[in-house]
Amino acid sequence: MLITIIIPTFNEIEKGFLATILENLKGLNDCEVICVDSQSNDGTCQLIEKHQAKLLTCLTDSRGDRLNQGIEQAKGEIIFLHHPRSIIDTKVFREIQNFKNPKVWGALTHSFDKNHYLLNFTSWYSNEVRGKINGIYYLDHCLFFHKDLLPRKNPIPKVPIFEDTLICQKLLQSGHPLLLPYTSKTSAIRFEKNGIWRQVVLNLLLKLAFHFNIDYQTMNRLYEKGLSLNSKY
Repeated sequence: MLITIIIPTFNEIEKGFLATILENLKGLNDCEVICVDSQSNDGTCQLIEKHQAKLLTCLTDSRGDRLNQGIEQAKGEIIFLHHPRSIIDTKVFREIQNFKNPKVWGALTHSFDKNHYLLNFTSWYSNEVRGKINGIYYLDHCLFFHKDLLPRKNPIPKVPIFEDTLICQKLLQSGHPLLLPYTSKTSAIRFEKNGIWRQVVLNLLLKLAFHFNIDYQTMNRLYEKGLSLNSKY
């Protein structure tokens, strides 16, 4: 069973993870790798081509649009959404390929690449509470699902932030997700640049804003301010 691995990219060179990610994914059996890029100008596209991954260009800087474009072009029956700053245990693909139930979906176990009690708590909460109990996983968990579980046209809401939450809300209609023991080790760059406590508070405020249906562009502008990791403002 073919798995399509989709990586949404935007000026990834300075962040320093994409080359390692692409190298990590080399030589996998029954997997295709698609990078959907939002018009990077730092050599990201050249790096993708060097590693012989399929490159698509997205004309907006919305991560939701990037993921949509990748899913629509995917040849695989299984979609694997790969965070652009996460390093994963690739043994997970063998397990996913062995799933018989087409309604099975889920995520990898989250951890950060830095050790701090607040970061460790954030990962624990993401895995054990928001994920296992509520069935919501963010993109840094790396989500997988059968392509038929989402609509063929615009499978993902065209929003720049919280598209992962909206994906999970759709997928929950097919059942509760699995949390696989394979790790997705994610960069703590937001916490390092903004300060750990400040980023924790910002994340909480954004979750409240999402709950109260605040404009997505406004939320994303706050999230990306001074960083421009997923979008440029």
